[in-house]
Amino acid sequence: MQVYTKALTCAVNPDLKKEWKEYLDQTKHHVEIVRGVFEKRGLDPETDTPGRKVVRHIGASLVKAMELWIDSLGMPAVLPPPEEEKDVKTATGAARAKQARGKML
Repeated sequence: MQVYTKALTCAVNPDLKKEWKEYLDQTKHHVEIVRGVFEKRGLDPETDTPGRKVVRHIGASLVKAMELWIDSLGMPAVLPPPEEEKDVKTATGAARAKQARGKML
């Protein structure tokens, strides 16, 4: 949930924000489901298992990477970059994508 929460603070594009908000909501729902399964099985959902430590580490690393990337750019994030959305293959396409990025900032 922390990854999507952080990603939402990075996104400027409204469509991307909407999509990531949906992912965050789905993830919250999945957490509720798993907690319910744990309760029914008599398991403690707060138990710190080796697998949970790995997932926590990966999530924290992704969040940190996003923070470092944004800091290094010195500008608000536009994710995905227009170059990726438009599948740029020419110099002209790259120039148009660069203009699109400027409009998003």
